[in-house]
Amino acid sequence: MDVQGAELARPYVEIAKADHANLVDAENILGDLIGFKAVPNTILIDEAGRYQGMVSPDEAKEWATAEGSDVPSSSVQASASSNGAGRIRALEALADWLPRDASVQADLAERYLTAGRGEAAEAAFRRALTLGASDAPTHFRYGRLLLSLGRKDEGIASLRRALAVDSGNYVIRKQIWALENPGRFYDGGIDWDWQKEQSQREAAAD
Repeated sequence: MDVQGAELARPYVEIAKADHANLVDAENILGDLIGFKAVPNTILIDEAGRYQGMVSPDEAKEWATAEGSDVPSSSVQASASSNGAGRIRALEALADWLPRDASVQADLAERYLTAGRGEAAEAAFRRALTLGASDAPTHFRYGRLLLSLGRKDEGIASLRRALAVDSGNYVIRKQIWALENPGRFYDGGIDWDWQKEQSQREAAAD
């Protein structure tokens, strides 16, 4: 929306590298019709082109990543698909809009992973980490992906980064132990004595 018209709005479209049609509302017609009093906004439109509501960026992300078919907390009635492909499309659009949001990239990576799209998931995880994602779940999930691709050393390294963030998490710690010492976990039972000793060794090393 720009009261001075398209030419002043054009640089922002070019910066965004938007390759779809962009309409400029110099008369604030949408503001009057929909009732918004500030920009930017997220507006949901269904496949038939029908306006379904307006949500904040946080609510848009909530809608895109929520389990099931619940709509955002604002109760906007969005007619978006609740299946995996629909969620991925929504997150891809959100990632285009917020290209430097690490959490969006991490959520997109997880959706790709669930859909079995390993290559896309790895690229999204890398973007999330490059953008500064440093939470344990992201490192852990990335590690899980690398392991599934047969890249064990890289996968363990990612799990170790997750553990460095959340050192008291024994779910992560024991996954590393099991990967590095499978005989203590998978050869006829779990070696609890070894685990106790290993825990003491690691505590002493810290």
